[in-house]
Amino acid sequence: MSKYSDKTFEKILDDMCRRVKECSTMEGSFIYTALAPFAMELALLYLQLEQDEKNGFADTADYEHLKKLALDRGIIPNSATHAVGIGKFDVEIPVGSKFSINTYSFISGDQITGKQDGYFYYKMTSEQTGTEVNTVIGKLTAITFIRNLNYAYLTEITIPAEDDEEIESFRSRYFETFNKKSFGGNKSDYIDKINSFNGVGGCKVYPLWNGGGTVKIIIINSNYEMPSPTLVQQIQNEIDPSLDGEGSGYAPIGHKVTIESVSRKTIKVGVSIQLDGSKTFETIKNDLMIAINNYFHSLSKTWDSNEYLTVRIAQVTTALLNVSGVIDVTKCLLNDGTGNIELTDIEIPYLSDVEEIVES
Repeated sequence: MSKYSDKTFEKILDDMCRRVKECSTMEGSFIYTALAPFAMELALLYLQLEQDEKNGFADTADYEHLKKLALDRGIIPNSATHAVGIGKFDVEIPVGSKFSINTYSFISGDQITGKQDGYFYYKMTSEQTGTEVNTVIGKLTAITFIRNLNYAYLTEITIPAEDDEEIESFRSRYFETFNKKSFGGNKSDYIDKINSFNGVGGCKVYPLWNGGGTVKIIIINSNYEMPSPTLVQQIQNEIDPSLDGEGSGYAPIGHKVTIESVSRKTIKVGVSIQLDGSKTFETIKNDLMIAINNYFHSLSKTWDSNEYLTVRIAQVTTALLNVSGVIDVTKCLLNDGTGNIELTDIEIPYLSDVEEIVES
């Protein structure tokens, strides 16, 4: 509780009136009427003092004041980024051509490859920022006129876009700077650098993984999924493009750094469920998969801060019970087994299917 929390208008006015002797201070009196505006101003001032006190400390500061505190340590919030993908076209297109897909627009960049299988491939960057654009895949409509263009398709998002950093994430990152000592290629230094790249959601660093001077870094993308080969290669080029320890990238001289992707552990879920009668297994199967994927996603978000992840039957069951129409889950199997699945340190869960178990 703040030391100013009892400084309300009523309390201040009452204290002021108590100090007046031999005069009426009842409501409507001359003294009361004269003191009330001043008491109100004091109450507002105490409110401002209380807010200023909160904003003076990083654990209670609002976003704008937290940014100012963090500047003292050279930290700024991560801004929303643009998605980068691959476009497939049946003719060569000019760099800077504009295309639309749904409510979004993409601008063509450099050609990735020459003609392959009758098509040309280009780097495509979204004009919009934020994670919503990461789900866009499909037919592109040319806004820029391109002669003889009959086929235009966004095949994949290789570097996911990110949203503006949320306040609690930024607050945690601020406090981490007091606990970590990043210097000259130590683990904290690599983690800070890798996590600063657009599209990266986390990483794990393995020193001396293949002898002296070798470093392996496993990354997960900002959607907490397997990163694309394009993103992995981009970071490899930035950190250690030649893998020879000569310091041609960010890595210090003598460090041979290998960048690799997190792996998927494919998991099939078998369930026997009791429904309320309004739906069938097939009609809610998609909802069941969404519920399990949400649980898997929550696990993947913690991958870089845990030695390994464990997919628990109890948590899968809980997720299924929250699906509309499900009354009870009488059996749940993971990859046909009745136990939890413990992943390796470089794996995240991936749902392959949800199957109904018909009990006799």
